Amino acid sequence: MRGSNHMMKGRTTDSASQQLPVRIGLVGCGAQGQNHLRELATLGEAVEIAALCDLDDERLAAATETHPDAHVTKDFTGLNARGDLDLVIICTLPATHSRIAVAALRDGAHVLCEKPFAMNTVEAETILDAAEVAARRVQVGTNMRYMPHSQCLRQLMADGRLGKPLRLRVWGNHPIPPWWGPHYHRAVSGGGVLASTMVHFLDQALWICGWPNPLTASCSTEQVFPRKREPLASPEIRARYDVEDLVSAHVRFEGGLALQLDGNWCSEEGDSYGFEL
Repeated sequence: MRGSNHMMKGRTTDSASQQLPVRIGLVGCGAQGQNHLRELATLGEAVEIAALCDLDDERLAAATETHPDAHVTKDFTGLNARGDLDLVIICTLPATHSRIAVAALRDGAHVLCEKPFAMNTVEAETILDAAEVAARRVQVGTNMRYMPHSQCLRQLMADGRLGKPLRLRVWGNHPIPPWWGPHYHRAVSGGGVLASTMVHFLDQALWICGWPNPLTASCSTEQVFPRKREPLASPEIRARYDVEDLVSAHVRFEGGLALQLDGNWCSEEGDSYGFEL
């Protein structure tokens, strides 16, 4: 996470000891947006869903049913029209992340952005530069860092109790692509199995290792679809499918750590993912 040292806090009332809920605006009310809304509901009065945005009328209406008091808009530039949002959560596809994040930061909100973070490094740097100017935080939704076992392993590694990391194998095998969103179309997703799936396991493993500095990287990719899984795809998916669904990579890091990464959306063995260190 890069940004200023400004920590996220809710606004306070006249009483310094009383804190108002964190006011949240959500952009993208589809499958991932609904996941966020369900999890936010478990926080009770600590948060308030203050604004909702989606281009689709049905998705927007469904989200409004459970949050009738939220400000509703189809234009993300009007999400924080009142300037009182603490946090904007972005649950759209990567092609729109940069524009939405920069707008939210300029309007004074912190940003939680779903992965993949951006379409390329230029867009990613644009977002982070906007965060520094606005003195706000940006965080990517790499949520596997927050699993209890990840936190435990990270601490054990940081304490030096597991020794020196030398070899790291990360894998993610899946029998079909994630059809629930157009992650199979490069113009909106920025990439396939590496960007949409393997990013979680790769981030988890390297975060536990303390994010060593990479020295060299090599990678090969393949698009197996439609040679495999074509009968399971709709005509629309078949027409737009243009990303890699098989990836293998080797990365060397400072300190002697070497990483081997393998991921695919064409596994014959069902879902299997994780890492070995």
